[in-house]
Amino acid sequence: MGVLQRIALAWGLGAVLVMLVKKNYIWIATAVILFGYWALMYFFGGSDPYSLEGNFARTVDLAVIGENHLYKGFGVPFDPEGLLSTLPATATVLLGFMIGHLISKTGTTWKTVGLITLIGVLLIGAGLIWGEFFRSTNPSGQAPMFSMREESGW
Repeated sequence: MGVLQRIALAWGLGAVLVMLVKKNYIWIATAVILFGYWALMYFFGGSDPYSLEGNFARTVDLAVIGENHLYKGFGVPFDPEGLLSTLPATATVLLGFMIGHLISKTGTTWKTVGLITLIGVLLIGAGLIWGEFFRSTNPSGQAPMFSMREESGW
């Protein structure tokens, strides 16, 4: 599956969730998606759930998409933009929705900029902590969600 197809799936799933879930509870839906994805990867990933060969996202992609249609650039059939890994991408869509809703509610003022900056700093901190428990399955070394460690040098 390609990047554009993944964006379409994440956007579509995010749009359905925004329509079904009250605006005040979107953040809960986002947390459920992220913790649910972590739980699926951890509990169904076998003896080494974060390895490229043993992670659950690869198992789902092999079952649904098939080995012949997966990227083989790392010697193992693996799709970095796979079906199951679309869940954290959907969480990113929901985070964007919540920030857009915040801007429309509070206006385009410096107070809004400060609030969004604070939210960003808190999410980076949460990502750094989360990265200690949810190791990378991505061959590039980046964790699927919120990891800034490799790019920032932290």
